[in-house]
Amino acid sequence: MGAPEEPLARVLAGLARGLRSSLRARLRRERAAGGGALLELRAEVTRVLVAQDEREFADGWAQTLVYLLLVARWLDSPGDPAELLAARVWRVDARLAGLLARMLQLAELGELRAAIAGLTLAGVTEQPVMHFYERFLAAYDPRARAAGGVFFTPAEIVDYLVATTDTVLRDRLGLALGLADATAWGEYAARRGVAVPTGIDPTCPFVQVVDPAAGTGTFVLAVIRRAHATMTARWQAEGIDAAGRRARWSSYARAAVLPRVRGVERMLASWAIAVLRLALLLEETGVEGALPGPVLLLGDTLAAGELLRGPISVVIGNPPYEREAPGAGGGGEIRGVAGEGPLADFIAPARAAGAGAHVKNLYNLYVYFWRWACREVFERRADAPGVVAMVTGASFLRGPGFAGMRAHLRGQASALYVLDLEGDRRGASVSDNVFGVSVPIAVTTMLRDGLSPGTGEVWLRRVPGSRADKLALCGATGGLCELGWEAVTGDAATPWVTVGGAAGGFGGWPRLVDLFPWQHSGAQWKRTWPIACEAGTLARRWQALVAGDARAELFRETRDRRVDGRYPPLRSPGMDLSEGPGEPIAVARAQPPVRAYAFRSFDRRVCLADARLGDFLRPSLWWVAGPRQVYLASLLTGALGPGPAASICVDPPDLHFFCGRGGKDIVPLWRDPQGERANVGAGVLAALGVRPEDLLAYVVALLSAPGYAARFAVELRAGGPRLPVTRDRLRFAATVALGRRAIAVQTFGRRWFGEGEAPAWEGAARCVQAPTRAPTAVEHADGALRLRDTAGVVGAFAPVSRAVWEHALSGYRPVQAWVAARLQGGAGRRSSRLDAIAEPWSAATTTGLLELLWVVEASLTLAPALDEALAAVCAGPCWGADELPLPTAAERREPRIGEHQQGQVVLSADPASGAGGGRADGRDGAT
Repeated sequence: MGAPEEPLARVLAGLARGLRSSLRARLRRERAAGGGALLELRAEVTRVLVAQDEREFADGWAQTLVYLLLVARWLDSPGDPAELLAARVWRVDARLAGLLARMLQLAELGELRAAIAGLTLAGVTEQPVMHFYERFLAAYDPRARAAGGVFFTPAEIVDYLVATTDTVLRDRLGLALGLADATAWGEYAARRGVAVPTGIDPTCPFVQVVDPAAGTGTFVLAVIRRAHATMTARWQAEGIDAAGRRARWSSYARAAVLPRVRGVERMLASWAIAVLRLALLLEETGVEGALPGPVLLLGDTLAAGELLRGPISVVIGNPPYEREAPGAGGGGEIRGVAGEGPLADFIAPARAAGAGAHVKNLYNLYVYFWRWACREVFERRADAPGVVAMVTGASFLRGPGFAGMRAHLRGQASALYVLDLEGDRRGASVSDNVFGVSVPIAVTTMLRDGLSPGTGEVWLRRVPGSRADKLALCGATGGLCELGWEAVTGDAATPWVTVGGAAGGFGGWPRLVDLFPWQHSGAQWKRTWPIACEAGTLARRWQALVAGDARAELFRETRDRRVDGRYPPLRSPGMDLSEGPGEPIAVARAQPPVRAYAFRSFDRRVCLADARLGDFLRPSLWWVAGPRQVYLASLLTGALGPGPAASICVDPPDLHFFCGRGGKDIVPLWRDPQGERANVGAGVLAALGVRPEDLLAYVVALLSAPGYAARFAVELRAGGPRLPVTRDRLRFAATVALGRRAIAVQTFGRRWFGEGEAPAWEGAARCVQAPTRAPTAVEHADGALRLRDTAGVVGAFAPVSRAVWEHALSGYRPVQAWVAARLQGGAGRRSSRLDAIAEPWSAATTTGLLELLWVVEASLTLAPALDEALAAVCAGPCWGADELPLPTAAERREPRIGEHQQGQVVLSADPASGAGGGRADGRDGAT
């Protein structure tokens, strides 16, 4: 926004922090003295509004008083601003008005009122009662702003949700006046031919609207405005003049609209602003007198118990988005404890479907609000009509951990309409976000019409483009029927994506995760020092760790790894890891073994292979390592960006191996260290009549083609890869041959599934100037890569084309990242002072860079043939997903360490070099 708002927000934030300190100091003095006026006020707030400890009281009222005094200044009405504020608020909430009048008389507010009266507002355009609070809170306490979900909802999205909800009530639920309709349950049920649900008074109005996280009241006010517009238009059509319409609205609003609309907010300042905004709206539209009951409630919807009473038929709003740890206590009764509670209806099905590793993503405030809304609107009254319309994070549309949530929503709804506004600002396929946050956004309307409950049709509309484009579409939409929707197919839990419709297209092809049914997250250390570019660095870091008395600090303790803990060891016959449980790091002396580690695409490093050093090392990935193992990495749930859609490695991979981001995105070829049990569904192998190695090579050929991500860019925004598996045996064999070459290149020659010797992959790049000093910077120009320090060029490699230098996989540039990590000082985050211990640029580093350049050269040389193969496969007949057997639950399950071990794996690994075993040249000759 414009510059004048920022300084004003900072000034107000400073005033609020000062007032907070003053209030807390006075509370301490009064407590020491045995009592006082402010302590009495706090007790009164607890009695009539909400329980607050002294910290919460001082914080909440500091925000509230500073902000409301600014609003009073902005309104610029004659008279004392404090008295005018209290008088306006009294019409909506007499409790708040009385407390506000007393708070405004505190001596601590004297200087504050003078400071606000002296503020310069020239050039400031934002209305404080509308949009400015978000900016103020960001300056006052950004953590509180994030935790409270205080993000102003753009007017266009508010208009979309309110307008479409209004038309759904009219067109799908048969209520002619929409949100303004006061039809009683008895009359509505008779008209629709349904029964009045047990426990509902037939005289109770059907349309009961709740915003469960009302913030500053935006949605509540928009609903009231919509009702006002509806009734005003009706009365105007009846020939009633303006004065008559205003008088009628005053009566109708008090009797038939305001008693049916409620908003709940847990932050005192936001709630107080909402109360003032409602008072101003009532004044503007001509509603006279004090309200007969509260419209805006102060409390926590998720833990409120009986705060909201009576039936709810419409939930609308923008609940907060905030992740929490699975062991945290948020979410109130919705979240439950020890896995029990309504949220279990989302969690249990996901775990049963094998997505237990992802259910942590369900522990999010917006998910809790979805669960609450589903219960209140649809589950308390079986088959009763209702609408839930909310703007939330979009992770539930596609994430594997949300399978149970998707199934539950579909089971309760007649239809769901999802406007996918995208907005991923961190992933591979970056797009504009309507909120300016980093997570994608979806606007969802869930309805049950009472006539077709539980059919669960899902309709999706993806909205690409700029923020302005997305908001323009929302603002111009008056009803759901005005948008072109695409149906989501599949079972109840399937991701909500549109995949091009026809069975012969992308959406009809088998998913990668159904061809290779076991996927796993890569290793996650939670500390960086156990990974390095050379074994000597790890030895020096270990010696530094055990030499001093600061082991806990140097180690970097976390919840899951502490220096005094004992942890089950890594076991890997293929990597010669078979030690017993190690002694606690606090007393350890012997250095753990050094083994090869796949850090990022094309970035081979080494690590201290010890379970004590990493929080989540994924033991099963180490167990299945062996001389025939190949790990494929992609983005299986996130959106893929330009470049190859997969990469290959032979050593246990990092969580972020593929492109610097990751989740459950690693696909091993084998389920055992001997390479005897394939991670391919037995039904798929039988149907296709191919070997596991050939199927992997075929898949690698297609996913490594740059044209794959480009050709299916739209489809891949919505989910993971699908594969066109050709029916042409000759074309399949030709594609397999290309895939074998790609695997040999990407594994630096360590895996070759073809006949004879692996193809050469040495390229054109040469070291034309061997580095003589440690470089601190790198540049690419004139076809050369130059390493520099403050004195000039210290090393050079050429020819290095721009295509090699800029080669990228979903935004990750392997050459640039590889070099940056090996410059003096390194790159990326550090977890400990141990990270500062690094080896200087060496001859081995030079060799490693040359090999990397050759691998990228070879990959680019192979790319046109891969693109041609992809195009040819897509043009011919392919297997449909429904023609191939789905994997069994056992095939999807993670293999148990030690199961089905037959015989002894012969090792040829040098622990210092981390070689992975197999033949002496590091290649696998098996076919």
